[in-house]
Amino acid sequence: MQGFKVLCGSVKSSSSSFGEASKRLSQMLCKLPRKQKKMYEDIAVKDSSRYKRQCMVLNCKEQDLSTGQNRSVDVLN
Repeated sequence: MQGFKVLCGSVKSSSSSFGEASKRLSQMLCKLPRKQKKMYEDIAVKDSSRYKRQCMVLNCKEQDLSTGQNRSVDVLN
């Protein structure tokens, strides 16, 4: 998602619907040279890892609440 947000910064039309903006972004991404495209792919991989870590932390906290256990989990962002 982070890579999408970075790429969205280059689309400057507030009157576009989400579908139109998404279509333009997709076209822009297809035209990018491989080296530039890799930058966005790397951002996406990093953000996906962050999301999975956060989900694990939230799941642990939910389990702790349901069982009454007090367990501390720290995840770096």
